[in-house]
Amino acid sequence: MMPRHLTTQSLLARSASRNTILGLNFTEDEMLCRFAVCIACLVGVAVQSRAEPVQLVEPFTSPLTLATHSQVVTQGKVFALNAKGMQEPLEIQASASLRFRSRRLPPAGREAVALREAREFTEAHVETTVAGHQTKSDLPAQLKVIVAAGQREGVRSYCPRVLMTRESLDLLEMPGDPLALIALLPDQAIEPGGEWTPSDWAVQMLAGMESATETTCTCKLDSSDGGVANVTLQANVVGQRQGASATVKLVGRFAVQIAQQYITGANLTYSVKSEVGTINPGLEADVNVRLARQPVAEAGLLTTELLESLPLEPTETALELVFDAVPWGMRVLHDRSWHLFQAVYDGQHPVAILRQMESGSLVCQCNIAPVSQVKPGDRTPPVQFEQDIQQSLGNRLKTLTEQEEIPTADGRFIYRVVAQGEVELKGEDKALQLPMNWIYYLVTNRDGRQISFVFAVEPHLRETLGERDRQLVTRMSFFGAGR
Repeated sequence: MMPRHLTTQSLLARSASRNTILGLNFTEDEMLCRFAVCIACLVGVAVQSRAEPVQLVEPFTSPLTLATHSQVVTQGKVFALNAKGMQEPLEIQASASLRFRSRRLPPAGREAVALREAREFTEAHVETTVAGHQTKSDLPAQLKVIVAAGQREGVRSYCPRVLMTRESLDLLEMPGDPLALIALLPDQAIEPGGEWTPSDWAVQMLAGMESATETTCTCKLDSSDGGVANVTLQANVVGQRQGASATVKLVGRFAVQIAQQYITGANLTYSVKSEVGTINPGLEADVNVRLARQPVAEAGLLTTELLESLPLEPTETALELVFDAVPWGMRVLHDRSWHLFQAVYDGQHPVAILRQMESGSLVCQCNIAPVSQVKPGDRTPPVQFEQDIQQSLGNRLKTLTEQEEIPTADGRFIYRVVAQGEVELKGEDKALQLPMNWIYYLVTNRDGRQISFVFAVEPHLRETLGERDRQLVTRMSFFGAGR
């Protein structure tokens, strides 16, 4: 009920008394009419003061060149397997700083692949400390211009000018990537206080997961003051990343400039848990992201001519990666299914290990190692190479098959042998004999340098591997002078 001193009759009485004092003579009906008009005016003012729904967009047609600074700080633990097969926790701290200009590119399709932009990097640096051991990585100068394109599993980068290394590719994997944030924006206008649920593909893209079995995400428009919309978000993704089960919980906020239509910045926290995987160790860490973006007048290297020259879809060659074993004078070109697992370039047993992943599962492991050098123009005889294989495999070997020489146009000798056998997997109760194929290659350069490749693959995965072992070997090259 209305308080007694604010009833309609008391308000009319006060108004009548005031009108009499002022020398105005209104009837009671006139007073009621005028009072109703006043109430209507007040209601109208209240309706007009309500905030209107706002459209949150960053269109690919935007003419803006945006300068972005992303700062990422990670703190937590990694879990590696020790000699006894037990997980050993190691403290990890990492900080990354990335600065770049960007301009949007036309979409190459729907959903994630519609999100594309060209980027010119002026800084990409990361420092990582694991158990007191520090490493640093910077983006090479020749990789300044990058094309970033949305994929359901994250943002894919490639350089239209030169090939990238796996290390550089990993460096550019940016939590809270602006393209992933754009994917969260709603299709419809939102009122302040309103909530929406982004598409599953957008949430998976933001989490950077290869596959997702569960995705939940809620975004809320907290306010739209001063032409800036402030959005909060909460998300949870369960799935796999590089062959390991993982969970990502995400909370934070980002802002959108409404009139100019671009995301101005974000503050996000990723809480990541992943098991020990085929490629990476386990991880339990918090990743804090601070993102700032603003328009700039200069487009730098991102000229209209450059943007127009970029194809909607990159070629397979443009997406290839390069692995250089500089101490061995060896270069390998490979597709992105191969991941560098380990590299030891000196000591008694130098080896570089690549692992091939397909849909989150291990297909094949490739061990690359230098072999004793021979005289220029000479090579290790195939019979001796086969004897070395037999000695290396021991009682695991059953038979050698598919011996062949592979012709080359540059004077190299390539000899290929397939070994068939079994490996023993020991469990708690019993041992299991697992069939295995080893595909051996011996590559000899004209100056006598030699490299061996060993591909370990289960027989039922040979079809999945296809010809990628042969492609890796035949496209390998030597550089520099012989030892």
